[in-house]
Amino acid sequence: MSLRRAPLGRSLANEMRSAILLGQLRPGRRMESCRTLARELSVSVGVVREAIAQLRGEGLVEVRHGVGTFVLRRIRASRALKAARRGASRKELQTILRVVDPLLAAEAARRARHSQKADLRMLMWERQRARLSRSARDFADIDAELHELVARAAGMPLAASARRMASVGLRPEMAARSSTLGVDHRLDALHEALVVAIEDGRAVRARRAAGLISAIETRPPRPP
Repeated sequence: MSLRRAPLGRSLANEMRSAILLGQLRPGRRMESCRTLARELSVSVGVVREAIAQLRGEGLVEVRHGVGTFVLRRIRASRALKAARRGASRKELQTILRVVDPLLAAEAARRARHSQKADLRMLMWERQRARLSRSARDFADIDAELHELVARAAGMPLAASARRMASVGLRPEMAARSSTLGVDHRLDALHEALVVAIEDGRAVRARRAAGLISAIETRPPRPP
């Protein structure tokens, strides 16, 4: 965990929150003591306590006096995600997509139901129609719906919530770039590869395709 240049307590809370939402700190897990974290991160114990207090207020952790601090088993997702989105930078939201999308795609390949696979195929047809009609708004909506369905099919609600948070935060930027993304033939082929991999239950291929899609969709736009 490395702290960004920001007020230290808030920065540490942001790093911990991301780790929880991405599943790196699992529900029910006992976190390291304030003194241990302070020593590892070269900050004061007060900074760590400030971060813990913020996460406790967001409903992400609980403090058991004399025992330690634990990630809550049942996270109040809406409250936590609103707080996370307020504190997240554009770069952090992009990183969440790049980390979470391959994970969700692989799990979707393993777990997707037949009806979900059929819905994914239908959305691919609709995405193709929107791309050919050059309707930027329709394309952005359908593309977002397709990725949302992949996230739901994965059966990982916490990771899916983190993905949704990042997607909402980046939505204006993605919508503005939809006309460019819609004519990217490589991106179109990668979406087809993603859906086929999920249909065929090929987790490794789904992970690879999703990773490449995220890398393209979150890279900075080229200057005119």
